[in-house]
Amino acid sequence: MRVGILGSGLMGGKLGTILARAGHEVVFSYSRSEKKLTALAREAGANARAGTPSDAARDADAILLGVHWSRMDDVLSQAGDLSGMVIVTCSLPMNDGNTGLVGLTSSGAEELAKKARGAQVVCAFNTVPSEVLFDVFEALDSALIALFQAEYRPTAHSCTTLLEREVLESIGFFDKLPSIPLHAVPHEIAGGRPSGPSAWVLSPSTCYHTFGHLSGIDERWDLRCFTARGVCHRFEPSAELTRLASFTMREFVLIGDPDLVVGRGESMFEQAVAFLGKLHDDVSVKKASDVFYGERSEVTRRVQLARGVKREILVPWADDELAVGSRNLHRDLFTTVFDIGPADGGPAMHSACVAFGIERLLLALLARVEGHDPERLRALLSTAIAEISRAVHAI
Repeated sequence: MRVGILGSGLMGGKLGTILARAGHEVVFSYSRSEKKLTALAREAGANARAGTPSDAARDADAILLGVHWSRMDDVLSQAGDLSGMVIVTCSLPMNDGNTGLVGLTSSGAEELAKKARGAQVVCAFNTVPSEVLFDVFEALDSALIALFQAEYRPTAHSCTTLLEREVLESIGFFDKLPSIPLHAVPHEIAGGRPSGPSAWVLSPSTCYHTFGHLSGIDERWDLRCFTARGVCHRFEPSAELTRLASFTMREFVLIGDPDLVVGRGESMFEQAVAFLGKLHDDVSVKKASDVFYGERSEVTRRVQLARGVKREILVPWADDELAVGSRNLHRDLFTTVFDIGPADGGPAMHSACVAFGIERLLLALLARVEGHDPERLRALLSTAIAEISRAVHAI
């Protein structure tokens, strides 16, 4: 989706950054400083750029309006004709001194609709302090770590956006998943385009970094847990709007004895289901297969379903269901390919992962919270973690 930001202050800047990092195309505009717009776009990532209000409005699927009410006429005149567009406004109808409302017989949205004739105006986020949007994102991620900390003691490691192509080649990634790879190439090399495939790809999953870090280690252990958070990139053969091309993943990887990996992996997954069940009143679980295998991999899908290789945590979303977490059993695929374990000829260790799409999960939980209040969700996260911790210690 293409989103134009009119007003790149606290709310516009943070909401625009969240949208850009979630995979949407964002144009930041209307700031006192051009340098600020450029910095915002740079920090928001590859999906964002700076521009003028008319740039932001041009061909936008939605407009996010976040200016002081005293600047409303000016920004609308610079944006141009907005008829037929959807405008989401978080601007409060306050006077110049912020001492009173502009008019007492109608709402800010109604007054804006009079100024932007023909546009569809929606009022949102105007009761949410800008700082809590990032705070609740971090709170959710921290809660997931806390959920497994006492029992699994996960070892954290780095996870960069770029991944060496040879890491994916080693597991036959480009043969199995031809629809998903996104390559990183320089815009220009010596006046021409690079020949052959790039040596780098955008990371499709954090676990490839886990296995890459452990590659060649000559050790055997009963069970270890590793975790990382990273921005993942996928080009999937699906028109589903919630399948983002760029999203944040928190992943936990178990490696060790085959029976322990399966048993504890299932326990970890059920613990996650119980945790989310305290935050959402309609959580379900089902066997699944990966959409990114593509239509030509029907056999792979059937094998996954028959073996229960993948299970997903689902919540209702619109007229469908939304997967917010999953558990995958890898058997000895990654430990063998990446040579993880002793070279004594003994049985190979196995691996499994439990992963969460942070943006999807956050939106699903906020949709269920009264008033969609991020602060209320943060409190619920703390309560749920405490309850789960007491239950685990009581076993």
